[in-house]
Amino acid sequence: MNPIIDPRRGDIEDDASSTKRRSLLSLTGSLLSEISLPKLATAWLLLIVGPCLLLGLSPLVASAWLGKVSGKIASPYAGLWPILLLGLLIIIGLFAGGPLFRTAERSFWALNSLIVEPLYTAFREALRQFVDQILPLKTAQMRRRRLRAKQAPTCKSSMRTMTRSTRASSS
Repeated sequence: MNPIIDPRRGDIEDDASSTKRRSLLSLTGSLLSEISLPKLATAWLLLIVGPCLLLGLSPLVASAWLGKVSGKIASPYAGLWPILLLGLLIIIGLFAGGPLFRTAERSFWALNSLIVEPLYTAFREALRQFVDQILPLKTAQMRRRRLRAKQAPTCKSSMRTMTRSTRASSS
């Protein structure tokens, strides 16, 4: 008795997102119909535009505030304030530097997974579609497989296919 879904041949979800049967444009269209564009715009504004504005405006606000405060503090110790401020910053850096670095690193990897990896995947799939379209229809199936394996991310199954095809061609 054959099972209804055989995981060795791929399942329904693999076929729905496969670029072998559907074009990249149709996959993009189905993706856009599944997501909420207002939620996407809000998320991008909060996760990208908001922090960019905060990081861009905070030095300006801090320098303006420091200019106002330093203008009001006129004391005989005016030459000592930069040294005290530098010492305070060094002490804060010693205690908060590690957690701040870890937070920055986590934020970097979150940015990488939110923006860089999806863009890389989209460009990789677009390149794959482009190469499949410009290849003549008479191109041998083995050559198509080799080109797809070269374009695909490194994984064991594609490496096994390449190894088998290399052994077969060298024999």
